[in-house]
Amino acid sequence: MGTLSNLKRSRTSISFKQIATLARKDSLESNLEQLLVSSLPSDLQVQVRASTNVRDSLIQAVKNGQVQQSNEQLIASLQELGGNVMEIKNMASMIMDLVSKNYKLTSENYELTSDNNELLTRVSEMQKVLDSKQDEMKELQIQALDRLALLQK
Repeated sequence: MGTLSNLKRSRTSISFKQIATLARKDSLESNLEQLLVSSLPSDLQVQVRASTNVRDSLIQAVKNGQVQQSNEQLIASLQELGGNVMEIKNMASMIMDLVSKNYKLTSENYELTSDNNELLTRVSEMQKVLDSKQDEMKELQIQALDRLALLQK
């Protein structure tokens, strides 16, 4: 059994199952070729895509060692990316710790503010009581001065 395009050209009678199998095979090969080409350096991708036979160009690139070099670069990039991911993970952990501490401090600040407001309310009430007592003392002083003036007459 050949590829789907070969069977189309030969006009051989085949079953739907065979057609589906060949179509999947052609699709998988095409996807694999696209994946391999996309993993190559951009200048090599242009050369391979310009070729009429992508598969032969890929085989030639493998023979020349260019794909191996590209894979090594890809592995190095992935390792570097892995290191960057760990740094980001550590930074995210530190940020979460800071957010947690900030939340705790905000809660404590809220409690202190609430306590402070309660104390200010008490001071305000005491000030009102003090003001009223001072008013009463002034009244008593005036009354005392009036009585003293009456007694002196």
